[in-house]
Amino acid sequence: LLPAVEALESRVREAIRDGRLANGHGAAREAAASEAGLLSGEEAALLARYERIRTAAIGVDDFPRDIGRAA
Repeated sequence: LLPAVEALESRVREAIRDGRLANGHGAAREAAASEAGLLSGEEAALLARYERIRTAAIGVDDFPRDIGRAA
């Protein structure tokens, strides 16, 4: 998954640098890249899937600030 996502992200970042695409994040950026013809629907879906997996992995370390403190 990661090599494919890195290639797609590289293509999108290049378009942002070249001014062909406005800078954005997540679903909005994927939609804009699809509308601009930079990503196919399948490629945009792959980026969305990766983002869901990445967010879930980061969420594993999301603990409340008071964890471990005496009640």
